[in-house]
Amino acid sequence: MVNFEELFTKFISYIHVTKGTSTNTEVSYLRDLRQMQTYLIASGVKDVNEVTKEQLSSFVDSLTAAGKKPTTISRCIASMKAFFGYLNTKKIISGNPAENLNTPRIEKKEPSILTKDEVVRLIECVDKNTPKEIRD
Repeated sequence: MVNFEELFTKFISYIHVTKGTSTNTEVSYLRDLRQMQTYLIASGVKDVNEVTKEQLSSFVDSLTAAGKKPTTISRCIASMKAFFGYLNTKKIISGNPAENLNTPRIEKKEPSILTKDEVVRLIECVDKNTPKEIRD
C-alpha cells in the first residue's frame, strides 16, 4: 500500500523545484489533495493504484453538491491532474485517472467601467502639490 501523505509531500516538493510554484499554490494543491484523499478513503480506496476516473468524477460531483464554486472545483481538478500526472511520470501508477476530468464552465464577468464623471472626480480628488501627487 502506498502512503498518500508521503506522495503528497514528494509531489509538492517536485512542483516547487520544477515549476517554481508559490507557497499559496502549494498550500491550495495540498488542501485539494487531502480533501480528495478523505473522500477516497471514505469510499474504501486506500491505495493510489486503486483510484479510478469514476471515483474522481464522483468526488468532483460531491464538490458541486456541496456548493463549491466552479473556480474552486477547477483548481481541485487541476491539482488532481498534476498529482496523478506526477505519479504516472514517476511510474508509481500506470495512467492518469484524472486526465480526462471535465472542468466546470466558469462564467466571465463583465468588467465595471468608470463613467466620465467618475474619472473626472477621481482625477480632481488628488492634490497636485508634489511630483508624486502630480504623477498619481
